[in-house]
Amino acid sequence: MYVLKESIGTKLRLMRFAKNITQKEVAEKLGININTVSAYENDKIKHEIGLVKRFIKLYNE
Repeated sequence: MYVLKESIGTKLRLMRFAKNITQKEVAEKLGININTVSAYENDKIKHEIGLVKRFIKLYNE
């Protein structure tokens, strides 16, 4: 049986799309670099739980 699992980065990207905001807007609201937003969404760096929680909080506003 094949199970498709979305990565944390993919889930963050989909949440951002659902909120209809840009990576730049996310970066500005969280006080981080736009490259960090991109790296998180593309699973290029280790996901720190504290920052992931901040992303989720922003997307649930």
